Amino acid sequence: MKKIDLDTLELFGGHITDNNNLVFEGELENSFNIIYESDYSEVRTSNYFKAVFPSSSSLVDKAYIFNNIKDALLFYLSRDDVSYYGSVFIIVDKNSKYSGTDYIKKHQIKNLVFYHRPNKEDLFYFYFDLIGDKVKYETKIVD
Repeated sequence: MKKIDLDTLELFGGHITDNNNLVFEGELENSFNIIYESDYSEVRTSNYFKAVFPSSSSLVDKAYIFNNIKDALLFYLSRDDVSYYGSVFIIVDKNSKYSGTDYIKKHQIKNLVFYHRPNKEDLFYFYFDLIGDKVKYETKIVD
């Protein structure tokens, strides 16, 4: 995993524990995601939801949607030349998909990019919720 600088850690709402693990608090009560320093494995609560704004824009017209905070971090760190103005990163799992769906509908975000790992069904539930609203979306698979 690429090294995370303090600015990125702050942007994603994380902090470093005494054991050098990364902890990211979710937006839903008592939800969190921990990335272990020893082997970069992770554990999270079953209702983890996080919205991250990589720019200072108050208008959001594009959402990057992930089912894993590590994928969101790696994507953000690997795209130095991309402007995220007007974008939000949304990290959800199958139990917090309604929070993500509500967020997208409330802010009327129509440009969605889904990133998920093979054999992970978390975001498929998300697709089904949003297809009913005829939202245009693009899928990309992260290996």
